[in-house]
Amino acid sequence: MKQLATILVLAGSTYAQHQVGTVFCTSNLNNSSRVAGIECWKDGGILQLKITGANPYAYAQLYGSLHQQPSVPFGGGRLCLGFNSLIRLGPPKITGYNGGAFYHVTSQEFLGVGELFWNRTVNFQWVYRDLYNENYFNTSNALTWNPLI
Repeated sequence: MKQLATILVLAGSTYAQHQVGTVFCTSNLNNSSRVAGIECWKDGGILQLKITGANPYAYAQLYGSLHQQPSVPFGGGRLCLGFNSLIRLGPPKITGYNGGAFYHVTSQEFLGVGELFWNRTVNFQWVYRDLYNENYFNTSNALTWNPLI
């Protein structure tokens, strides 16, 4: 698994974030002729999940799952998360002019399914509006992360 460290300097203080996770599923082109990507950064006990390359000013919803499934058509994209443990994470976000948005995930959000994910592999994928696509929505690539690796 590829891990990168980035040192950020904010107002004179320095803290480290590490890019984590591996993309395991690639989606389709959206109406902006891009495939929406996904990135994951870890800072302490918080994960920051980012969507890149989605349509500008679109609603985007992040989902998590403890299971993967073979890539299946889903709207204009490809769904790669298992339905049997699909969890909607937070409220929808609105992407910026560049098609990007992010969400901070904590372990508390997975407590409702009866399993902590901080010691298990977990998978993430964004679903977003793609108004000019005949299916009206699309997906990002999907990412898997194992905190024990």
